[in-house]
Amino acid sequence: MLPDADLLPLLRSTALFTGVPAEELQAIAARLSRERFAAGETILREGEVGDTCYLIRRGRAGVVSRDLIGQEVTLATFGPGAHFGEVALVTQGKRTATVRALEAVDVYVLSRADFVRLEQTCPAFATHVRQQVHLLTVDAFLRKASPFAHLPAATIRRLAGQVRSERVHGGDIVIHEGEEGNRWYLVRQGRVEVLKGGRRVQVLEAGDGFGEVALLAAVQRTATVRALEATELLSLPKADFMAIVEEHPALRGQFREFIRIRVGASLAQTVVAADPRATLMPHLAGGRRRYWWLLLGGIAAFVVLSVLATRTQAPAIMYAVLIVGSFIGPVVYVTNLADAHLLPDRPLRLAVTFVLAAALGIPLAYVIETWLGVRHGVLGSSLLIGVIEELAKVVGVVWLLRRATARFQMDGVVYGAAAGMGFAAFENVLYGLARVHAVSELLSALWLRTLLAPFGHGTWTAIICAALWRQKGGSASRWGLRTGGAFALSVGLHTLWNWQPVTGFWLVVWLVVIGLVGLEALRAMIEGATREAAAAVVALNPEVAQARGAAAVQATCRGCGQVSPPGTHYCVRCGAALRQELPRR
Repeated sequence: MLPDADLLPLLRSTALFTGVPAEELQAIAARLSRERFAAGETILREGEVGDTCYLIRRGRAGVVSRDLIGQEVTLATFGPGAHFGEVALVTQGKRTATVRALEAVDVYVLSRADFVRLEQTCPAFATHVRQQVHLLTVDAFLRKASPFAHLPAATIRRLAGQVRSERVHGGDIVIHEGEEGNRWYLVRQGRVEVLKGGRRVQVLEAGDGFGEVALLAAVQRTATVRALEATELLSLPKADFMAIVEEHPALRGQFREFIRIRVGASLAQTVVAADPRATLMPHLAGGRRRYWWLLLGGIAAFVVLSVLATRTQAPAIMYAVLIVGSFIGPVVYVTNLADAHLLPDRPLRLAVTFVLAAALGIPLAYVIETWLGVRHGVLGSSLLIGVIEELAKVVGVVWLLRRATARFQMDGVVYGAAAGMGFAAFENVLYGLARVHAVSELLSALWLRTLLAPFGHGTWTAIICAALWRQKGGSASRWGLRTGGAFALSVGLHTLWNWQPVTGFWLVVWLVVIGLVGLEALRAMIEGATREAAAAVVALNPEVAQARGAAAVQATCRGCGQVSPPGTHYCVRCGAALRQELPRR
């Protein structure tokens, strides 16, 4: 054991005892005991109630914890002279992190009981410990549950000293819509609601920040924030907030994405940020397992039903093959695009769009086409059909344009495909009902339509809606030149498809060529849409560039239901902090 002459210099060189008078150091040294931990041994464990503080004499230890999504975070590595566990000296709460010995470690130990005795005789030491504990807990929170979590450790320590802890009661107004902004806020504990025009638009919890719009976009507060219950906030003055944002371009891009989510692209454009696409990681790509199972299962069912229909011609089998044959192509097509989306939306919305486009579009198109007296196979009539049906299908999608969370161009691709394929599926059913008693004619028509499904309605409407959503995500009018060009392209392809100036084998070639042109145009749009979604993920979650494999935890947003890419901590659709779902008891 070190003699007292060596222990006192160690205490003087340790931050926990900085500024403590010599006579108090003597009293503290007399209260310290010694312990030893082997390499790999846990010194203290997160979640346990602690009552001791440790000072390392020799060796190294690592401190780890879990963030809001349950992902392990390394907070620090401790060496000789480092201290940890001091929170237990001033509170009887649970340990907030786990500390393990990275090698054999010798420590000095101070218990809470001894600290309580020292408070009476060593007031300077007691005051200093409480200040250090406050900074330590703030530092740990910023590392685990804040937009700053990806910044260097030294920067976060500096921020911990700059933020101010504020407590508000339920019903208290934190910021008023329309006032000047002078601080940025982070919810540490409790809940607040965001109100625009008196209407609640979001509830924020631990890890959620607010107030960046007014500071970065140089506008007045765009919303009112009111506490729903007793809440603790960490606030950062405007000057300090702007300094840290200017210092870290990735952080600026992150807050720019928050602004895009909360108030739209026009204000976000005023915040200049580095392009994050250079940091995109391969693991952001989605899977295709659901698509392949559906494709193989659907084809198998269609083949079996086709054989049974040919042999039995039973009415029930005929109707079954009509339903499967009409829907397998459209459903597989939409599933393929949905699986390709880095940020897939809820399946219910796709199903509603699929049905709604048919329910609204088919009757609308039929009435208008009948009224105009269009004739299939005539170029002029084919053009009218293209215009009417493309507009009719979009009617089933426009209800989604006003939804703030459906904000990506790829959303437009998927919803447009769902609308177009819903129209096509129910159109196939109507077409097949007139041939349900002629098995060979029905099957040949259904198989041809199934094989040609990727080339038609879904692709055309996806192109139009991709342009609509691109304009929605930008500052220009959504009915601009790009949208007009996409509409003209889709109508042109639709017109040529319906015109069919050739027959037999050459008709199939004609339709395939038209289809390939549409798919190529859609492929280019999908590539741009995928880059946009991936850039948004990285801008809002710079740490995702370091996420790897099984260590990267995937969480579902409690607010909007988005399943976010592994390793992300903020929902890319609504901006809410992601949290691990706790097991139900």
